[in-house]
Amino acid sequence: MKMKTMNISLTPDLADYVRKNTAEHYGNASEFFREMLRERIRRQVEQDVAFLQTTSAEAPPGPNAAELRDVLAAQRAARKELKRERRFDANVLAGAVCWNGDPWHCLIRLAQREVFAWGTEFTLEETRRTCLRLIREKRPKHNALARLEWHMSNVRTIEAAPLGKPRSRDAGDDPYLACALAAQARFLVTFDNDLLDLGKPFGIEMTTPAQFLRFFRH
Repeated sequence: MKMKTMNISLTPDLADYVRKNTAEHYGNASEFFREMLRERIRRQVEQDVAFLQTTSAEAPPGPNAAELRDVLAAQRAARKELKRERRFDANVLAGAVCWNGDPWHCLIRLAQREVFAWGTEFTLEETRRTCLRLIREKRPKHNALARLEWHMSNVRTIEAAPLGKPRSRDAGDDPYLACALAAQARFLVTFDNDLLDLGKPFGIEMTTPAQFLRFFRH
């Protein structure tokens, strides 16, 4: 694994503490700091997963086929509101927010730092509007809004990459592909057949949440 070097400044007391612990428990100072960071990340993962689990009470399984049609309709309505034809797709996050099915388990993988989610200014706004519309329509009994807010605070933002030409049958899907390309993503997780039918554009695999989760099981 390629390592990056960082210089840090410490007070004399902290420097003495690092030297003492390095001598007693670690081979070098770098391993001391790596272990400290690993422990901090582990605690953050536990906190994030525990928080998301608090939103699970009374959340239904799904979405089923009919509910998925509602999700895609909400996404189209949100896209229309943005007055544009425009790495989870908005429909996957909407599924994770309102139900406890495969999209929800993808969100848990994000909390566990097994995957990272990326978004552009446009895709994040479409995601937010899609989820809020669905929450208003479905009135879920669980805390769906907390799931949405957690995701929006943990997604990484990036500028869209140029695609050169339209790629999807639905031009409104291209911003998600442009986001995945900019992030050098391996997967774009979606329920949208227009994206799924693209196969593997730019080496990015178009996959459903269920297919994506099977990748981890194998």
